[in-house]
Amino acid sequence: MRVVIDRIEDGIASVELANGKILCVPAELFADCKEGDIVYITPDKEETEKKKHEVLIDVSSLFDN
Repeated sequence: MRVVIDRIEDGIASVELANGKILCVPAELFADCKEGDIVYITPDKEETEKKKHEVLIDVSSLFDN
């Protein structure tokens, strides 16, 4: 997903989506960015699988008493 950082004020970033909609999100999501920057947001499937595995281990340990 491609977003354009429209504004950053008071810790809030206004970003424009490809469909023209504007979302307000915490500016800390774009720590190294400035107004006008184009950012691509993509899922990290490898990290997602690692996290799912960690959660499964944690949950199963609750019931292995």
